[in-house]
Amino acid sequence: MKKASNILLLVGGILQIVCALTFLILGIVFIAMASPASADLIREGLESGTIHSDIQGSTEEIIQALQIVFTALAVVFFVFTLFGVIGTIVTFSAKKKQTKGSFIAAIIFGVLSGPVVPAVGGIFGLIAGNSQAA
Repeated sequence: MKKASNILLLVGGILQIVCALTFLILGIVFIAMASPASADLIREGLESGTIHSDIQGSTEEIIQALQIVFTALAVVFFVFTLFGVIGTIVTFSAKKKQTKGSFIAAIIFGVLSGPVVPAVGGIFGLIAGNSQAA
């Protein structure tokens, strides 16, 4: 059980790195789309009909609404990136320390950061720790 926990924590840490990088890239893309520089592209797409929107209002109101949505999505992706980075650190420290507190932290940040593999590794680590104590 301990070996399975170590393998799951290692794989989970790698997955958290990949997810954190993916969320960071998506956050950057959405920040770029929320910038005033992309407003001209959105305006051109709305006027030519290549971008369809169900938002009612003038072109400027639609652009402003889309920029608010893009900004909100960017913030969400940056928060996921932060959880992924913290989760990676916690997961690798749980793999190294093998304590109940570190396994619980790996479970919490494994759930918050996206991939649940570190959470499963933390659960296996807790089970292995309890079976060794008995």
